This record gives sequence, C-alpha cells and structure tokens, in this order.
Amino acid sequence: MARRQYVWHNGEWVEYDRYAPRPKPAGPMIIRDIEPYACVVDGERITTRRRHREKLRETGCVEWGDQRPWQKSKDLPPVAPDLKRAVEQVRAGYKPPPLPTGVLPEE
Repeated sequence: MARRQYVWHNGEWVEYDRYAPRPKPAGPMIIRDIEPYACVVDGERITTRRRHREKLRETGCVEWGDQRPWQKSKDLPPVAPDLKRAVEQVRAGYKPPPLPTGVLPEE
C-alpha cells in the first residue's frame, strides 16, 4: 500500500502529488539574505551569505545539512578510539576545567 500525503488547501485536505509538474513561477524567486550570527570559531559577526561561505573556507568548516546525495564525503579518521578514551577518562573521574568568562560570544 502506497503512503499518501495531504495538504490543507482552501479549507479542505487535498492529496499532494510530489511528482506532479509545478506551475511556472510568475516572476523571479528572491531569497533574502541570512540573519546575522556570530561565528562559532572566532566570534566574528557574519552578516551576508558571501561572508558565510568565505568564513567556512577560511576556517575549514563544513555546513552540515548542505550536502547532496551524490557528493562523497571526505575520508575521515575513525573516532571510535577517541570516544573510548574519553569515556574511560570520565569513568575515572575526569572533569574538564571550566571555561574562562568571556570565551563564548554573547548575543
């Protein structure tokens, strides 16, 4: 049995066919710029998409959720040994030192 999807349209539930052809847009689609945010690496205020992409390249970061299924991820080293060591340290009573005041950027 196929799973069906419905949307609320003009006061009633209508079956949604995601494979149906889409109507032609009446005009150009405009995407607004991003909301300003503080970079998690160095706290710099990022206000544009262009600066966002530049900052990702500069810091070697990857925007999670922006990958396409056909893109292959880079080969990364296994994390299991690090996780195992961290768990053993915590079980042995290790507690990380508190962060100094002012390290995290404030909004």
